[in-house]
Amino acid sequence: MLAKHRNSIAFWIFGFCNHFPFILMMAAAEDIVNISYTEVDTSANTSNCNVQSTGIILLASIVPGLVSKLLAPLCFDRIDFTVRFSIIIASAALSLLLVGIFTNQYLCIFGVMLSGISSTFGESVMLAFTSNFDRFTIGMFASGTGMAGLGGSLVYAFLREMGFSKRCTMLICEAAPLLYIISYIFILDKSKNISKEECQPLNFDKEKDSTQSTTTSKASKGHAKGQSIALTTEEKLLAFKGVFKFNFVLFVVFAAEYYINLGLLQNIKFESIFLSNASQYRFYLLTYNVGVVISRSSIGFVRIPFAGIVIAACLQYINAIFFTIEAFEHFIPTIWITFVIIFIEGIIGGACYLNAVYIISKEATDKLKEFSLALSTIGDEMGITSAGLVALFAHHYICKQNIN
Repeated sequence: MLAKHRNSIAFWIFGFCNHFPFILMMAAAEDIVNISYTEVDTSANTSNCNVQSTGIILLASIVPGLVSKLLAPLCFDRIDFTVRFSIIIASAALSLLLVGIFTNQYLCIFGVMLSGISSTFGESVMLAFTSNFDRFTIGMFASGTGMAGLGGSLVYAFLREMGFSKRCTMLICEAAPLLYIISYIFILDKSKNISKEECQPLNFDKEKDSTQSTTTSKASKGHAKGQSIALTTEEKLLAFKGVFKFNFVLFVVFAAEYYINLGLLQNIKFESIFLSNASQYRFYLLTYNVGVVISRSSIGFVRIPFAGIVIAACLQYINAIFFTIEAFEHFIPTIWITFVIIFIEGIIGGACYLNAVYIISKEATDKLKEFSLALSTIGDEMGITSAGLVALFAHHYICKQNIN
């Protein structure tokens, strides 16, 4: 029982530290693009609209991350877990350092790219790693990622509002990679495979029980050495087929919400209120992440079937349409209505992510579970990448219209 609690805590910290640098970069996106924007003449811009979209920061983070996430599952049976873990830590620490100490925009963008690799590669590695432990660790990891969204946005907004520079803020947050290491070395119980649950094979495999038992035994030995069990091409295709529908829905959900966050929210601002224009954007993201952390921590209370995830994806697109109209027409009378809808957006996104990964963990056979979980969130990365591309053009067009 003590080992179970230790592992739950460890995976929550893993989720938090894994996503924290990425979230910090998203919270700092406007400050990063403003490094060069401040050199541009803005005298004719009376709409307080920055023509440079923060979507460029999203793309810099997510494209390298998508590549690493696509390649990662194919390399797990060749790369020891310790090496994978070291890559996560090194890229996270270096990303914060580069964005913190340099004012050159290209070096900052490179730092953002490293944060994306750390977050997305780390997500694949750690979700696959949960296959060695009790299934509840998935919920704890997802909850940690949700809290990273809230914590990263809150920490950045708070420190910046308190007068700390971007440099000081980033260097203070170097504590996150250090906490990642401490959790792995001192908190996680690595002495044995904690998972005692039997996964029921629904659609992922049709192997006989005797074969499954033998495979599970071999997998456990491989995991004990920090290595992944090798799969045949046929087995990998079978796993991909099993997770495809979940990846498609996650693609839809994340494309809609990141289009909102990176393409529209910069253009939704209210004049003569208690928040400056820059602060409004930071608190939009903070509100979004409050919704995310609540929904990603709900697996012990509420579980949504696949049909419910599909319905939620449709609702997210309604949000995207609503905010697109608002970005042009500015019909919302008060910022508080905007906060409520952004909160709902976060609830939907977090719930879809958590329940999709949980269902995959529940349905996958023991042999395919690690590989399936590593594949489980490719769809969200592809959706975010697509959203970043659309956000660049949408933000630029909307901003030009508002200036005119």
